[in-house]
Amino acid sequence: MRKLIITLLVLVCAFQVEALKAQTVTRAPSTALSLMDRWDWAQEQATSSRRDHWVVFSFQRVMCEHCHMGSWSNGYRNRKSIDEIIHNRIPEPETVSGAAKKALDQIDSDGKDDHFDRMITKNMAVLFHFEDGDVTDVDLANMSSRFDFDGQRIFWMGDANSSATFGLLKDLFSERASVEVQKGLVWAMGRVQGERDIVPFLAGIVDSNKNVEVRKAVVYSIGKQKYGNVVSVLRRVIERDSSREVQKAAIYALGNNDTPEARRALFAIIRDMGLGQI
Repeated sequence: MRKLIITLLVLVCAFQVEALKAQTVTRAPSTALSLMDRWDWAQEQATSSRRDHWVVFSFQRVMCEHCHMGSWSNGYRNRKSIDEIIHNRIPEPETVSGAAKKALDQIDSDGKDDHFDRMITKNMAVLFHFEDGDVTDVDLANMSSRFDFDGQRIFWMGDANSSATFGLLKDLFSERASVEVQKGLVWAMGRVQGERDIVPFLAGIVDSNKNVEVRKAVVYSIGKQKYGNVVSVLRRVIERDSSREVQKAAIYALGNNDTPEARRALFAIIRDMGLGQI
């Protein structure tokens, strides 16, 4: 039994060392370059190796203090956060009092309406996964998330403002890309705040894209926006889209828009279309 326990402890320690070992991160030569120029730099750097890799940059958004975007897994507990990996920081060991504070915060946040949660600015990472030179996945997570890069090389583009973030995501969107990449791009666009051109651009995708899953992702992202004619665009989708799934997604997006105008639109839909129409 003693030998078994010692063996298990060795395996656990080995796992922790493996999880915390240094990750190869190559940084853009200058954050003074435009985000598109930094993207071109990352492409040039990665082209020669043709190995699977990640291209990452960050932007800021205001969100509830206890809200989180990214993967949750007990298996990630011993991994570094994205921020710690990018900036080569050693995570501080968690103290008993620190663990207790996290537990209290979780109790306080469980069941709490987001309206009563403190709004703070958080750093978000946009993560592009490349295989054989092509983007195969686009993900979005808090920089504090413990993300699994699978030991693959990271090209770090640095920070970007909201305008540059939307501009790059918009330029990268193409209906020739896979459905998963298209969904990832519009998901990220919907989380960019304060850019008035986002809703018109996403509305154009709804009107032209033939894939139901992409259109559903787009209307969810439109519902996250606070600028532009969000409600009228979603109403048009409900009235005109050929897919019932997309229509339902637009209703869900209205319900999450959290504005008086969205509430009035939902009451009007119930009044005009009846409860059993969609």
